[in-house]
Amino acid sequence: MILRLLPLALLAACAIAPPPEAPDAVAAPAVEEAGRIAQVDPARAAFCVSQDMPDSHVLLVQDGAAVRPAAGPDYALTLVLAEEQSLAWRLLVASGVADPAATAARLRQALAGCMGRIGRDT
Repeated sequence: MILRLLPLALLAACAIAPPPEAPDAVAAPAVEEAGRIAQVDPARAAFCVSQDMPDSHVLLVQDGAAVRPAAGPDYALTLVLAEEQSLAWRLLVASGVADPAATAARLRQALAGCMGRIGRDT
């Protein structure tokens, strides 16, 4: 009996769909930017950026990672593996933030600083 159920159990395990991509944390962004950088580990880059952003955390997403504030959907910096040995980044800052442009600038500066530090480490 058990031997008959084993193939069915294996087939059922293969039928599990992968998790959907995480939705953007910012519904109506005041600032939206995107670009590509040299390929590094997205989780490592996101963790590095989160160190420069107070009260933030890293969320793993399919093929990458995102830096988001610990409370509220104020911003999201998503880093995912892209083609041609690059990492695609997307930056969103909510319109309800006191100074969206300043928040976007802090995130860009943190990302640029991390790319310099990670580049020296490898």
